[in-house]
Amino acid sequence: MGDERDGDFDIAQIESDLWKAEQVNQARERVRHRARKAEGKDNVVACRLDNETLAAVDTLVEAGVRANRADAAAWLIGVGLEANRDLLDDIAGTVTEIRRLREDAAGKARRHASKKKQ
Repeated sequence: MGDERDGDFDIAQIESDLWKAEQVNQARERVRHRARKAEGKDNVVACRLDNETLAAVDTLVEAGVRANRADAAAWLIGVGLEANRDLLDDIAGTVTEIRRLREDAAGKARRHASKKKQ
């Protein structure tokens, strides 16, 4: 490559370097995707955070406790779920019953509609 001070650049070399960098970035993203999938973290949820919550997320990242905001938010959600496991288990039973009642109501509505057609 030529001397940068006199403006002599090897455009082909620069393009080649950029192409290689893009290939490396794509490979890194594939590795990250596989790692997330292996961890069972292939789902994305967008949410809005207040300033205090975002500051807590950023503190975890800045301290090196978590790698990035997404990882910090996922970790905090997991910790919150574990801290409230009893409540969530209790609610899960209620949700199961609600689903059963909805299916029952839908079945009744279908049967009623089919009787009307006859």
